[in-house]
Amino acid sequence: RFSQLENSLPYSRMQFYYPAPKAFPVSFGWLTETGIFYAE
Repeated sequence: RFSQLENSLPYSRMQFYYPAPKAFPVSFGWLTETGIFYAE
């Protein structure tokens, strides 16, 4: 699924959570102008 978010900020930030070193990420958070999006 894809969602396009309109944004006038000159930046955004996406952060991944890794349960252990060298593991695949299990969740992420994304800071945008409209708020924080979180998914697992």
